[in-house]
Amino acid sequence: MASPIPVSPAVAPARLVFINLAVLAGVGIIVSGWILYYTDWFPIVGGLLGLGGAFAWAAFLSGLLTGERKKELQDGFERCFLGSGLTWKISILVGMVFALCCSLYGSVVLDTSGDDHGRLISVIPANAPRAAGDQEYLVPHGEQKRVVLTGWLGRPYVVKVSGLPAAFPKVHPFGHTRLRLPADLWIRPVLLVRLAPTLGADAAQGLFSLTVKSDGKEIGRIASDRYRGESVWVGCDVDVAIPDRLLNQWRIELARMFRETPAVSRREEEVLGRWMAPLAVAEETPSRVGDKIEVTLAAADGHPVAVSKLRVRSSRGETNDVQEVYLKYAIPLEAQGGGDS
Repeated sequence: MASPIPVSPAVAPARLVFINLAVLAGVGIIVSGWILYYTDWFPIVGGLLGLGGAFAWAAFLSGLLTGERKKELQDGFERCFLGSGLTWKISILVGMVFALCCSLYGSVVLDTSGDDHGRLISVIPANAPRAAGDQEYLVPHGEQKRVVLTGWLGRPYVVKVSGLPAAFPKVHPFGHTRLRLPADLWIRPVLLVRLAPTLGADAAQGLFSLTVKSDGKEIGRIASDRYRGESVWVGCDVDVAIPDRLLNQWRIELARMFRETPAVSRREEEVLGRWMAPLAVAEETPSRVGDKIEVTLAAADGHPVAVSKLRVRSSRGETNDVQEVYLKYAIPLEAQGGGDS
């Protein structure tokens, strides 16, 4: 009896194989490009594709196969996958789903090439509550990308970096919002309220409350039971570090003041200590150029003892550009007890 003639496996048409390879390559390039441009995941993904890291065991096992067995597997892959008319259709569908999902995301790029300090960073949606777990370490002299959900219309975010004012960018889908640290976080106006030494000494006794208004609308208030004459950030949180340039200016100012006015009883260290321990109001309400800011220090009966007004100017583009609101007695305190002045 004659033995059966072996049947060779069907060979896929070269045109179909080429189409499947081209579509797979195109989808792979799009996915890889998005990962490379918008995320920090490419070294991990590249390591997995190269059978490195967790996939090193798979590479080891594949090395145990003979050449003939590898060729059989390659032939089977070409026949079942590259030779199938469904492959390019499914690949295009996967690519479309990936593009649709990516159209809901953007990224925030934190460039620390000009920053010498390691910091903690949180990127959260505006008006969302903050939590300690939201913070991550940000290395100096580097770059970090954070992928964030934006929706199709974009979404405002709060970027908070330790020691710096917060930034409030609106991140758009397929957007690439870059922030250079620390310079770009000092671009918006930053205000700091400071009390004159004699005024601060009286405020330290819990005599006064402090109110901040912007264009006539109250945006922040510190009651007298909480206020002891500290400096106050307006539109920033207490985490913002007072610039060294400003601290040096204060020390020079106090040295001159105490030398010229020896009758002042408070020591320079006490005054500087109050100035260097700021509180904060309107943390999520950053000042805008042109806003009219009014700061009022009032006694328990609501009578103002010091008022200062200013119009917010644009930042001069300098790092640590802080606009100060300086309060001093408008009327001596002892003269206010006799009635309205």
